[in-house]
Amino acid sequence: MGVTFAHRAEYALFRLAEKAAARGTWDRRVRLGAMLGRWWHALDRRHRTVARDNAARAFPDWSRDRVASLVRANFEHLGATAGEFAGLGAVSGEDLLRRVSFSGWEHLEEAQARGQGVFLLGGHVGNWALAGARTFTASSSNGYVSLLGWIGL
Repeated sequence: MGVTFAHRAEYALFRLAEKAAARGTWDRRVRLGAMLGRWWHALDRRHRTVARDNAARAFPDWSRDRVASLVRANFEHLGATAGEFAGLGAVSGEDLLRRVSFSGWEHLEEAQARGQGVFLLGGHVGNWALAGARTFTASSSNGYVSLLGWIGL
């Protein structure tokens, strides 16, 4: 299947939204993204139906209204996450460190103090793009991410 007009239009709309989001504040990006997520939910019947069917299978004891509410919230959350991601290049390292926190970071610092390497493995939970950016921001300033420099990133 080749690139269709719909694909090109979706990409153009995404790039436009990305540019608009990058110009605003963090909170504005999140609000804009959440709004786009609500629109996506309202306009994209195919994906909304797939999401409802999957949620109904995952939660067979839930009412239709509860499943529908979960799906609406999920679309909104995905939009908000997209808003965060779209403006990630406009966020300073200090702002990222302030907004995204981890528990257990001291274990990385202890390993570094002992001269040991650390392998991080995490689940696809929450906004993993922000988690990765935050990890890179904190660790690169402390010398943790030597592999990224070695491969040219």
